[in-house]
Amino acid sequence: MREDMRTVFTRDAPTGGNRIGQGIGAQTPGPVTIPFTSSSLWSDATVYLALKETGKQESPRVAVPVLSLSPTSTLNLIQISWSNALDFSDIKIYLNDVLKAETGNINYYDFNGLAQGTSYSIRVELRDPDAEGPQIVIRAIVPTQNEL
Repeated sequence: MREDMRTVFTRDAPTGGNRIGQGIGAQTPGPVTIPFTSSSLWSDATVYLALKETGKQESPRVAVPVLSLSPTSTLNLIQISWSNALDFSDIKIYLNDVLKAETGNINYYDFNGLAQGTSYSIRVELRDPDAEGPQIVIRAIVPTQNEL
């Protein structure tokens, strides 16, 4: 099936929500990458995805079982967590496109020893044994001393 549009929503997305991305660029099926910037407006987010095929109605919004973003808890730490409701067993975690961990059924990861005030690209891939499944990119900034 060809997917011509992916629309991403957060918060109360089953009935409305904040549209954070549209037409996120999938011309063929597969993982979609969603940029996030940590914000003081929320401490976590549920991501919803809707698919649309040319000439058809948008699919129902589906919660992507990936992300519950937990911003930094110390000066040099980013902690991420996600739901793994579908029990994906192949989980890959990247920092700035470098594989940091490849693991089984976990739902959190801590990045320690990070530089203050620096932007990092964090990607978590959850896949089933057939190498299919959601993927998300989180962008977070480790706070400096005077930002805490």
